[in-house]
Amino acid sequence: MTSGSRTSRRAREEDAAEDELPSLNDRFKLAGQAAHPLARTPHPAPPSVEVETPKKAGKPSLSALPAGAHEGETIYAIPLELIDPNPYNARHIYREERVKEMALTLTADGQLQPGLATPRNGRYVLASGHYRFRGAKLAGIPTLDVLLRPDMSNLELFELSYKENNEREGQSALDNAISWERAIKDGLYENEYRLSEANGISVPTIHKTIALLKLPEDALEEVKLSPNAFGLSVLYELYLYSQLAKPAQTLEAAIRIRNGEMSRRDIEAARKAIENPKQRKSREGSRHYKILSGESQIGTIKEWDSGKVMLEVKLTDPSKRAELVSELCKRFGLTQGD
Repeated sequence: MTSGSRTSRRAREEDAAEDELPSLNDRFKLAGQAAHPLARTPHPAPPSVEVETPKKAGKPSLSALPAGAHEGETIYAIPLELIDPNPYNARHIYREERVKEMALTLTADGQLQPGLATPRNGRYVLASGHYRFRGAKLAGIPTLDVLLRPDMSNLELFELSYKENNEREGQSALDNAISWERAIKDGLYENEYRLSEANGISVPTIHKTIALLKLPEDALEEVKLSPNAFGLSVLYELYLYSQLAKPAQTLEAAIRIRNGEMSRRDIEAARKAIENPKQRKSREGSRHYKILSGESQIGTIKEWDSGKVMLEVKLTDPSKRAELVSELCKRFGLTQGD
């Protein structure tokens, strides 16, 4: 061992300090990339937005992480202006009250649960965490904490979102109708049968659910005010009713359902009443009495259960006619000429 070699522990530490590697954030800046190691193409940081340093996950428990996530993964703080919503998100209707509650929670406690995103064309498509995203915007928080998954396909965005939303908070029938129709329309699935096979949903359920989008626009807007108040069975019955009723009647029924004043059976009864209107009541039967003079009929008395009595008499003899009229006037307390 030569005298010039630095073999002591202290000497080695000094050498290491002199040759210290740049920080992870500095390496991102030097490479001209966004602050994540998964991007396949260089992505310059947006003007006036400082690239956030990745932070190690560990605070959220595994149960609090998005579907498919693992404890200990790196969480990245991504500027909101670089995030795009999932075009195939299972949820399309967001309750304003919950967005406000999320904004208050994020302001008071910070973001305890990361979202999930995939890098795309220099931006980030949010796979999950849309309420957090909206809450952060409302609260004026500039970034959203997310885990990153590279190269997620549209099909993966749809299936992951549907699974996570359905497990966390039961999907509304209208949310499903919107997302399922788009998944088929955009070619994620060839038809309802393929969607059924891939997600374990019966074909009749898919068919009935997508049919809900044919409801009148005013009725759909009413459903959107409180989508979880409308189960699939009552909404499908409302759709069947709308095929026979006027749009105004359908809207009124939707309002009554949302207010808890009308059930599926009530809607079904209303629909059947239009399909099979009650037969017009048969004319009320009457009893006839002939008025005879000798062997000739000179008149008729008709009587109905409703109380109606009709007298019809033909008298050619003026004196007999005057006598009959006089008797009737006395019977009803009338004066001749009234």
